Amino acid sequence: MKSINATLKLIAKEIHRFSTDTQYDIKSSLIGGQAIISYGIPRTSLDIDICMVIMDNKNNYIDGKKFTDFLLKELPDFNIKFHRGTDIEDSLKHDFIRLQHKKNIYPIIDIIFANYKWEIESIKESIKVKNIPIPVLPKKYLIAMKLKAGGLKDILDINDLFQLMSKKEKQEVFDLTVYLRIDKKLRKIVNINSL
Repeated sequence: MKSINATLKLIAKEIHRFSTDTQYDIKSSLIGGQAIISYGIPRTSLDIDICMVIMDNKNNYIDGKKFTDFLLKELPDFNIKFHRGTDIEDSLKHDFIRLQHKKNIYPIIDIIFANYKWEIESIKESIKVKNIPIPVLPKKYLIAMKLKAGGLKDILDINDLFQLMSKKEKQEVFDLTVYLRIDKKLRKIVNINSL
């Protein structure tokens, strides 16, 4: 199986090609388990999750179906399927694309399209991490996404990320979760009294 890094390079190349061909402004960010790993937290993750927003030159959001159609032409060795947010059990109703190599040479890739202003802001604030070709979602937003998802792995990831943070970063996470009205969930998972 191809490495995570080789897979990220492939996707980064396709994002760049699509942006160049269409003149759309594309912002993308690594999220999920691979983002957690990029922060130095030991964890296993066999897939890749990327959050994306596509905009035209008038700042109108472009439907992810256009990127799907592009990928179908560019990556014939992959099964590529576009899912509308209403098609899946996702409380945030995200559209997403799932890419799965026909011979399982690459890990599964999910490209999730941002729905909310805070998600779009988080992608724009993504950071470059050495040797990772796609920017990584900042820790505070990664925690917010994981709080919204709420699975067992998400809770463990939140704890691990929170332990890495400075007092200032923890305060920023808390402020963001208050804004998003998920601070009670955060309080249940981590010791906020340490702020």
